[in-house]
Amino acid sequence: MTDAKEQRWLAQDAQGHQVAAAMQKLHHPGTGVSYGFPALDDVAGEIQCGEVDFLAAASGQGKSTAVRSIIERAIARGVRVIIGGFEMGSESHRTALAAMACDVDPGDILSNDWLHWPTEKHLAAFKRLEATLADMQNPPWDCLHFVDRNHVTPDAIKEIGDMAAALESHSPQGTLCIVDHIDHLGPDGERSYGASVAVTSAVHSHAKQYGTRWLVTTQLHNRTMSGGGDRLARHKDISPEAIKNGQHKEEVATRIFGLYRPLRGDATPDELKAVVAKKAELSTVLSKNISMLNCIKHRHHGNRVGTRITLGWEHGRLTDLPDDEARALEAQREGIHTSTGMP
Repeated sequence: MTDAKEQRWLAQDAQGHQVAAAMQKLHHPGTGVSYGFPALDDVAGEIQCGEVDFLAAASGQGKSTAVRSIIERAIARGVRVIIGGFEMGSESHRTALAAMACDVDPGDILSNDWLHWPTEKHLAAFKRLEATLADMQNPPWDCLHFVDRNHVTPDAIKEIGDMAAALESHSPQGTLCIVDHIDHLGPDGERSYGASVAVTSAVHSHAKQYGTRWLVTTQLHNRTMSGGGDRLARHKDISPEAIKNGQHKEEVATRIFGLYRPLRGDATPDELKAVVAKKAELSTVLSKNISMLNCIKHRHHGNRVGTRITLGWEHGRLTDLPDDEARALEAQREGIHTSTGMP
C-alpha cells in the first residue's frame, strides 16, 4: 500500500496531466460537425469528437429523409460520412441521394412511381439520375462511405467507427458516423433489451475511446405513440419515455432530438375531433411541407431542452425556412395549446 506522501504525489501528477490536457483542448479544440441547418445548429451546436446524438421519430415520420438531408449538406462541406444503413441498403441510399441532387422526390424513385410518369419526363429524369450515380466516385460524393449489414450488432458498430477513425486524419472537415436505425437488431430472438444496450454501449465506447462522432436514429415505442388510439399522438413533441429502450440511450447521449410532422396551427377543435373519431383524414390537420424537431436532451445547454425547430420539406428533403415563416408557424401552433386544449 502506498504511503500518504506517495498518494499526494500521484494526485498532483494526475492534476498536472489533467490541466495539460485541458489546456491542449483549449488551444486545439478539434473539428466539430454541424447538422447543416442553421435553425437546428443554433440549438444543437456541433457534434464534437466523442459525442453521440440521437434523432428519435415514429415510423414514417422522416428519420431516413432527415439523415439523407444531413448527409447531402455534410458531404457538400467536405465532411466524410460513414453510414450504416441497416434499414436501407447502400444502393437505395445512393439512389435516393442522386434523386435529391436531381430535384426529384426520392420516394417517387424508390417506390417506382416514376415508371408511370409521361415518357418524356421519365426519360429526362432517368438520364439525370444515371449521370449522377456514375459521378459518385468523384467529389463531393467520394466523401460518402457505406457499411452494408443486415442488422445492427456491436461488430457492425465497430466497423463503422473504425472506418471513421482511419479516415479522420485525411478529413480536414471531420468525419461523422451515422446509424440508421439502431433498433434494426435482427430476428425476433435478438430484439431484446440486452441487445439494444449492447449496440448502444458499443457506439458510446467507440466514441469515447477513439473520439468518433455519431448521429444515431432511433424508433419510438409503438404502444406509447399509439396514444390509446389517438391518431394525433405521433404529431406532438416527443418525450424521453416514448423512445424505444430509451433509458440507456438517454444516459449516453450528448443530445436527443425528436422529429415529427406537426399539426396545423390553425386546425380547429372540430377538425381535430373529426380526425380522432376517424371521420376525417389525418392529412387534413397536418402542416403541409413542414417538419418539427423538439430538443429532448442537451448535455451542454440544459436550458435548450423543450426548444422547437421548424424546417421545411420539399422534394423529399428537409429545407430551411425563413425566420419569419418559422415564427409564424410556431405562433399558430401555440394557438392549438391555448385555444383548443388539444396539443
